[in-house]
Amino acid sequence: MGKFLLQRSKGEPMTICGDGEYYRDYTHVNDVVEANVLAMQSDKVGHGDMINIGNNNPYSVNQLTKLIGGETVKVEPRLGDARYSRANNEKAKKLLGWQPTIDFEDGIKMMKEEWGLE
Repeated sequence: MGKFLLQRSKGEPMTICGDGEYYRDYTHVNDVVEANVLAMQSDKVGHGDMINIGNNNPYSVNQLTKLIGGETVKVEPRLGDARYSRANNEKAKKLLGWQPTIDFEDGIKMMKEEWGLE
């Protein structure tokens, strides 16, 4: 996402690897920070637990670039790039009482405003 925002801020097309139909579970940094603070304060974690922090709702790179808006260009796909990635945040809910508060579309809008792209 950062690369796309940088490209847009420079007036460059966003480069999409392959067909852009690979999915990621984008999570706003504010939600990630909140999860980390809760983990630091919790007595239920800290024993080597791995906890996924994510929205549990993946979006394609094509959907992301469409929401950012602007020109795109397709480039060669990256070798070995996973087609689908989704975080299961049930453990974060159970152990930390955490769940994301910023949905994908609102997060993109916030990021665009921060980059002066709105």
